[in-house]
Amino acid sequence: MRQELGLSMSVSLVGLIARFHPVKAHEVFLEAAELLLAQHHDVHFVLTGNGVDPGDEFFQKIIPPNCWEKGFICLAKGKTLPS
Repeated sequence: MRQELGLSMSVSLVGLIARFHPVKAHEVFLEAAELLLAQHHDVHFVLTGNGVDPGDEFFQKIIPPNCWEKGFICLAKGKTLPS
């Protein structure tokens, strides 16, 4: 997966694989990611799952400002995760 995403082995990678639904608490993951990024710049976050769409209005409301420049990666719906 790192190679496909263009990430070196020295970068920490944290992921959430879950459908986009309130019970899955994506906002908690994103808040924790923002806190982690404040102290560590060598970490990337991957979000994927049914309904995870950065163009979705509600999704945009819970995404931290400038998150895509800070190391967030959103895999498109239907995109399979490499092994």
